[in-house]
Amino acid sequence: MALALLVWLPLGIAGLPLDTPDGFLHLGWSVAWVRQLQAGWLWPTWSDLPWAGAGSFALLIYPPLFRVISGLPMLIGVPPDQAIASGLLVILLVNALGAAALAQAWLRPGGWRWLLLLTAALNPYLWVNLYVRGAWPEALAQALLWWLALGLLGLERRRCWGIPLSTAALAGIVLSNWNGALLSGLIWALAGFGLWRQGRWRGWLLSSGLALGLSSPFWLPALLALSGVRPPMPAGLFATEFFFGGGGGPRTFADLLWIQGLCLALLLALRGLGWGWRGWRPNPQVSVLAPWGLWIAVLGLVLMLPPAQAVYDLLTPLQRIQFPWRWLAPAWLGALLWLCSPGALEPQ
Repeated sequence: MALALLVWLPLGIAGLPLDTPDGFLHLGWSVAWVRQLQAGWLWPTWSDLPWAGAGSFALLIYPPLFRVISGLPMLIGVPPDQAIASGLLVILLVNALGAAALAQAWLRPGGWRWLLLLTAALNPYLWVNLYVRGAWPEALAQALLWWLALGLLGLERRRCWGIPLSTAALAGIVLSNWNGALLSGLIWALAGFGLWRQGRWRGWLLSSGLALGLSSPFWLPALLALSGVRPPMPAGLFATEFFFGGGGGPRTFADLLWIQGLCLALLLALRGLGWGWRGWRPNPQVSVLAPWGLWIAVLGLVLMLPPAQAVYDLLTPLQRIQFPWRWLAPAWLGALLWLCSPGALEPQ
């Protein structure tokens, strides 16, 4: 909690970073949701506030969890900027507490636990989403990944909390961010493959179905409405947002974020050279979290490079993420799991 408060402190002192690509937009959505609730519209679907009241109505098919978290304080009179700041504090707490809970359940006491907690709390892509992009719902989905990993550990060990925790985490991601839900669905499928190899896939299947059912009041009407809505920006993948794919054009976020991809590759190499590559695939002696983390990180790195364009052309729904560097969220999760896996407790 202290680490989360430390990361949040600049927000508490300097206020919200609204001069970001998405920050003002999410503020407008939260305020619009609160005003419609106060007017008696319990399930609002349309609003004229998301585009700063410029006369263009928007269909609120964006996942609702962040605007609920940040909007509830507004209902009791908290000013919008302070309510949003409290929502960002919730994100940081969810992230830090999830990493701490996973470290305690998975790793031996001592340095390995602290390593996972510190690297999770200081995750540079989470900071980019909070302070640079203003992609606060995406940051919420990223924070919930630690709870999803803990739920996976519970499924592997057949703990009573494995199914409810993985269900809640997966449903929370779906209700947080479209792109986070798509990428999390892919890495969750990899987790299912790992559990299938261990003969423990039934809990995974049940939790996946429950998560889809719990979140269906949002995503099912939203998907049905998509065909009749004009998107606010061009759909499809932005090829210039691959790492090293700009071709000398205007600077992009990829020019800012490529260094994180390099750091991920170095972390994977450090783990392999220092402790060997044992555990790169599931087996009874190694928790599924270690190979799952390695697969996620490698997959994310590959799909952020220009040659991966052929993969996106083949799997067209994947183009929905628009920016290939969005793979940084699951890739950081995977790299940190793989990095800390030498400190894992013996399978129980």
